[in-house]
Amino acid sequence: MKRIYILSSALIISIVAIAEVLTSSGKAGFTGSPGEFTCTNCHAGSGGSVTLSSTNMPNWEYTPGTTYNMSITVAKTGATRFGVGLEALNSSNQNAGTLVVTNTTENQILPAGTKSNFVHKAAGTIATDSKTFNFNWIAPATNIGNVTFYFAGNSANNNGSSTGDFISNSSQIISPANTTKIEKANLDEVMQVFPNPASNVIHIKNVKLENTEMQVEIIDFAGKVVFQRNVPTSQNSIYTIDDLSSFSNGFYFVKTSTPSNLSINKILIKK
Repeated sequence: MKRIYILSSALIISIVAIAEVLTSSGKAGFTGSPGEFTCTNCHAGSGGSVTLSSTNMPNWEYTPGTTYNMSITVAKTGATRFGVGLEALNSSNQNAGTLVVTNTTENQILPAGTKSNFVHKAAGTIATDSKTFNFNWIAPATNIGNVTFYFAGNSANNNGSSTGDFISNSSQIISPANTTKIEKANLDEVMQVFPNPASNVIHIKNVKLENTEMQVEIIDFAGKVVFQRNVPTSQNSIYTIDDLSSFSNGFYFVKTSTPSNLSINKILIKK
């Protein structure tokens, strides 16, 4: 009786192991992001290619709250089965935005600790020479700075084991579009902001405009509005912000808006 029990246990272990190979579903936590392994920890070789693309994200810049159509393509000539793993992380190595599955038959979202991973299912792995996995990414609701996509691809030969598999890894930095536009702004100097650098006081002088109402905003380098006020203004008038004690040292944008004008000035606060 004892021998039958041992043989039965061995048979169960073998069945479980075979089932794990044949499911070929993706696993989270192997994208090569900071602190993570890559797929080469389980699969034999490296090679092939993995590329990320988007049909509606020009210049790899995101607008907060926007949904982007994303694709990740894994390719190697002669491969007949493909896998994928992807994370979108902020500078603190945490989830940035939301990954959305658009084909639930082929793909899924799995957790790796607190991080979300877009990975394949077994039903979505069969192809010849290349396979494209599509998904959506909803950008963060606010500007959180740069977002990095870490992703990995497996180009396999479908032999039921990890031999003959080729792993490729890559990453893509995506920048907030509004910060880039502010940095590149070359606007007519209607409002003068001084001193620059500033320590505890900022003066805003209306150089050209007649009597009107002006909205003043101070925006930090992450895109967060940290000060906002509506005030009357007239040509050559000066509006003063006289308490910057709550502001950290660093660069800010002073944005002034009127019905007829938008001006943006970059300043340094240094105490």
